[in-house]
Amino acid sequence: MKLKYWGLCLFVFCGAISLHSQGFAQPALGAFSDNTQISLLTCSPGEDLYSTFGHSGIRLTDRASYRDVVFNYGIFDFHTPNFYLKFMRGKLLYQMGLQSFSDFMYEYQYLGRSVTETKLSLPLAAKRKLLLFLENNYRPENREYLYDFFFDNCATRIRDVVEKSLPIVYPPQDTVRKIKHLRQLLDEYLGTMPWSDFGIDLVLGQPTDQLGTFRNEMFLPDYLAKNLSKAQYQGKPIALPTQTLLKGLPPSPFRSKFPKPWLFFSLLAALFLALTFLATKKIKKGADAFFFSTLGLAGCILLFMWLGTDHIATKNNWNLLWANPLYLFTLGSLGGKRKYWWLVLGGSTIVVLLFFPWWPQQFHPAIIPILLTTVQRSVDRWLRG
Repeated sequence: MKLKYWGLCLFVFCGAISLHSQGFAQPALGAFSDNTQISLLTCSPGEDLYSTFGHSGIRLTDRASYRDVVFNYGIFDFHTPNFYLKFMRGKLLYQMGLQSFSDFMYEYQYLGRSVTETKLSLPLAAKRKLLLFLENNYRPENREYLYDFFFDNCATRIRDVVEKSLPIVYPPQDTVRKIKHLRQLLDEYLGTMPWSDFGIDLVLGQPTDQLGTFRNEMFLPDYLAKNLSKAQYQGKPIALPTQTLLKGLPPSPFRSKFPKPWLFFSLLAALFLALTFLATKKIKKGADAFFFSTLGLAGCILLFMWLGTDHIATKNNWNLLWANPLYLFTLGSLGGKRKYWWLVLGGSTIVVLLFFPWWPQQFHPAIIPILLTTVQRSVDRWLRG
């Protein structure tokens, strides 16, 4: 179960705002007229992991040519060579796709997800510049880009397109208000997915706990729509009131036969506490091998995400203080004179416990039972040699 959720949390982190390659027919682009209406489409979160945080698109409606299309910056191709390796290392290229508006709406209607539209009121010069930018960006040689979950995704690309087309400004009272950390912004969408929330919190390092900014918030489609609607040009808002195009189904209530992380790890801690006083030395040795090997494996994944990938948000991960890869290499030889290694490994876990609320990185509360179990078993192994 633990390995399953490590894989799922990596998938959510790397591609939650994106859509997979859908194989729809690419409409011919052509040139758009000056009468084209440009709109921001915002899609509500879905129940699948990849759709947890919603989606954004740019709609172009040109009545002169009877065209109604959606630009989508969240496309990736499963047939890319070495797909999974590139996916995990943050080297997978995403691309800009184009589909008809009717196909776009049919997909979200089928999924039961809502779609809202925010029409943009742009000066003619800005509209022409934006259309030209999109047309140039859609060229095969320009479509691909290196995706970044927080700073370069389907939502931030749209924000940047609008800002490059028009010198817009945001009201000072909004840009200086208190902003949540990036990790806290994610938590708003993960309340009904406790294991995904736990896994993502483990994978994401200290950069995720930096204080967000007004512009950084817009990596989330909901915040893109909310913040962009406040943008102004020459004192006038560029966004018209948002309209609901498709009303989605209410979210399904959370149901799981598996206990939540806090309860699961608390029960595990109670079990190991009982083993400490009741089990034989052989049973305790086998239980320790399983427990500390799992911690070591988790640490290897965290270390790989820090040093072996291009993901900015997985760097400087302080969870490595307690999920230590050294457990895999030293577990079988920590007896006799080497038993003092348990003081070192257990001691780093005690440091995390003592300073839990004050770390520059926010830890998930469900790791507390894991930390207590680590300390308890480390002390027992040290005392018994």
